[in-house]
Amino acid sequence: MRTKGKIVFSLLVFIILLDQISKFIVDRTMALNHSIPVIQNLFSLTYIRNTGAAFGILAGSDAAYRLPILIVFSLLAIGFTGAFRRSELVAINIEHLIFEEEGVVVFVPRSKTDQEGVGRHVGIPYAAQDPCPVRLLRTWIARLNHCGITEGPVFRRVHRARDGHTLGDGLALGDKALTGESAAEVVKKYAQMIGKDPTQFGGHSLRSGFATQSIMDEVPEAEIMRQTGHKSVVVFREYVRRASVFQGNAAKGIWK
Repeated sequence: MRTKGKIVFSLLVFIILLDQISKFIVDRTMALNHSIPVIQNLFSLTYIRNTGAAFGILAGSDAAYRLPILIVFSLLAIGFTGAFRRSELVAINIEHLIFEEEGVVVFVPRSKTDQEGVGRHVGIPYAAQDPCPVRLLRTWIARLNHCGITEGPVFRRVHRARDGHTLGDGLALGDKALTGESAAEVVKKYAQMIGKDPTQFGGHSLRSGFATQSIMDEVPEAEIMRQTGHKSVVVFREYVRRASVFQGNAAKGIWK
């Protein structure tokens, strides 16, 4: 059974991979504007081109309409892969990021277990293929830079253009970061979109999902703790135990 965080992230993987794989196959096997009957007299596959987002949504529209989607994808991907608490995730600033050959290093200046503010560095490597958290983040940062934003919060609200950094077509970016509550609502919304109970998800689901999935993949505890920032093995194991209470549950199937 997939963990909550893996389910949320898998939605992103499925959508992007399906879009890219279908485009690759069609581009290699079909002529432009050619149609292939899939279900006779009911459904045909036609090769056309447009400049819209995935599946041709918003074709021909200004890129500003697709920016909220890019923010969401970046937020979920970075939150999951970095195993961040929601408070840490929304507190990431552009100046906290260092892009290197292997990926991106995120500096976390303060966290729940670091009240002295010593800070820690979290490494997020490039993925072998898309969707890649680092490339998604770089794309979003490039858009921020294009709007004249070179410092401050990475994840911001997109609103109707009354003030702030104009994106075009009546949209603008605010100066303030998303709240932890907003990040939690994003996770709940996308969990609901794939048929899951949103009340069982929240901002912590990305972090707990990373930890439990890593345990299932037999990643050494020390490596997981370095990513999550846990300092105590005892606390970490209790954290994983609570998050994976239904993994390998002996009660499964009893009432079949």
